[in-house]
Amino acid sequence: MAARVGIAVVVLAVIALAVVWPRGEPEQVPQPPLATPGTPMVTDATGQPGRPEPGPSASPIASEQPTEQDSAVVVHVAGSVLIPGVYELPAGSRVDDALLAAGGPTADADLDAVNLAGWLQDGQQVYVPAVGETAPPATVPGAQSGTGTDAGGDAGGPIDLNTATAADLEELPGIGPALAQRILDWRTENGGFSSVEQLDDVSGIGPATMDRLRELVTV
Repeated sequence: MAARVGIAVVVLAVIALAVVWPRGEPEQVPQPPLATPGTPMVTDATGQPGRPEPGPSASPIASEQPTEQDSAVVVHVAGSVLIPGVYELPAGSRVDDALLAAGGPTADADLDAVNLAGWLQDGQQVYVPAVGETAPPATVPGAQSGTGTDAGGDAGGPIDLNTATAADLEELPGIGPALAQRILDWRTENGGFSSVEQLDDVSGIGPATMDRLRELVTV
């Protein structure tokens, strides 16, 4: 009887210990972060998934701007050149470039009568005289001598600024269509030219152009 009572006491003690013994908190298992479609996952050193890598940021696409084509001048190369004709050359070209485009001068060309370093103007005629020939003054910028016929003056004489047309003025060295029109506008606004020196008052006529025109025009 005493043995049974002892066994019962032991069993009750075990049950009591099981009831009052403190239990640990359940271990929290970390959940991997959700990845959005198309986002690569990165694993750490233990092989566990980490945070998703940020995707590449969008960058603006640079648009290429079209470059403007360089302007050109069209000139008529005549006289003692191998291939006379009309040629288109880049803006800023010189008389020497026009001669090269026309195949170069002939053997009898008088290059001393031509300013090879002169700037080309759109619509200009470049005339290369032969040795002993007199070149028209209106064809070559900086020509040393020449003759010509114009509507504003006598044959072989200077152009009259008060009667010349735009076409007459464009034959002068360094005078293109725009500058010829400015000369006509100045003449209209001021009642004509009273002296050749008044050409210097026209916008676009600089000292070098004025020096070339002095002997080629009159009033």
